[in-house]
Amino acid sequence: HRHRIEHASVVNPKIIERMRKLNVVAVCQPHFIFTDFWAKDRLGPERTRWTYALKSLRENIVVVGSSDCPVEPIDPLRGIWAAVTRPFLPENEKLTVEEAIEIYTKGGAYASFEENEKGSIEEGKLADLVVLSEDPTKIDPDKIKDIKADMVVVDGKIVYETKT
Repeated sequence: HRHRIEHASVVNPKIIERMRKLNVVAVCQPHFIFTDFWAKDRLGPERTRWTYALKSLRENIVVVGSSDCPVEPIDPLRGIWAAVTRPFLPENEKLTVEEAIEIYTKGGAYASFEENEKGSIEEGKLADLVVLSEDPTKIDPDKIKDIKADMVVVDGKIVYETKT
């Protein structure tokens, strides 16, 4: 089994260290970074510093990106955008685009015990992937939320494709 903490939205170094020692997976919802604009005023500076501390969490444990749907839209690109831009919250916890993508791919596969079948594009793994309209690593981070899926492949079969 793998223990998980859903949200892990407000942590601190002691909590992160305890999670590391216990090998706990943090399942975070980066989109809340955008919608919890009130956090700074309600939590105060010290707790705000550790709100959605994705960088600190990721340096110590496996982090998974999720949406918390139906509370937030089921849109990983909006979550990636929020993790990379961190509007309203301290910038020191920003993830790179590559790190943010990884929490939604490799992190999710690990949390569901499927790291040997999916989560990355490798020989022997399921061919589950999305072809995007733009490369999120090469555009203005604020535009990541506007990227569209041009194609979706599940188990090697195209299940969605835009008409061009």
